[in-house]
Amino acid sequence: ILESEEIFLKNVVGMVKGTDPDLAGQYITLGAHLDHVASGGKAVANGADDNASGSAGVMEIAEALAMNPPKRSVVVIAYAAEEMGLCGSHYFVNAGPISKEEILFNVNLDMIGRTSKENKETRSHYVLADEKYLGDIEPFITEINQESIQYPLIFKNEGDLPGSSDHASYSDVGIPSFFFFSGMHRDLHTPGDDPEKIEYDKAVKLSRLAYLITMKLANMDEVPAFGE
Repeated sequence: ILESEEIFLKNVVGMVKGTDPDLAGQYITLGAHLDHVASGGKAVANGADDNASGSAGVMEIAEALAMNPPKRSVVVIAYAAEEMGLCGSHYFVNAGPISKEEILFNVNLDMIGRTSKENKETRSHYVLADEKYLGDIEPFITEINQESIQYPLIFKNEGDLPGSSDHASYSDVGIPSFFFFSGMHRDLHTPGDDPEKIEYDKAVKLSRLAYLITMKLANMDEVPAFGE
């Protein structure tokens, strides 16, 4: 006889209040999911890349934002139950404390610590977005990257790669969004996704780039109308 019980999971949400009285009521969201999948066996699945890497990056960026608050408010979120179907981000976007109309952009970190086999030589990292927004997001991020971190990036329509992430909860309701993604590697969703395999220098660079993108969006006089 199968038994079930209802379990309530919680997003972890914080905010760095904007410094500009006229812009503080507008929000940029920065997030990563904190859950992982069960291994299906006795071995522990640590989920170092998916998604301890993104969660750690968000925590570091949040600290940096708190030390230098931008004009707009930045909401920092660790989402629950992404692996169960983007549940945490869907709830935040659709039933959260902030109106969808006040959220101007979402930055999502989901796997920033590994490199897929096909990108081994360059160690390039994927930037995935909905096709509607990709054409405008690519030059925006590219300019920031070229002026700062200069990390090799591959921009892709998220439909070209399997899976999705919490940014989709935003793009589904018309909020521009993207996510950094390592790509498919053999340890994904297995007990082999361990911390000793993380490329820590890469994770640091991508976190810094995510910080600069977030700061740019939060300090602009007007956020571009991506996808319009």
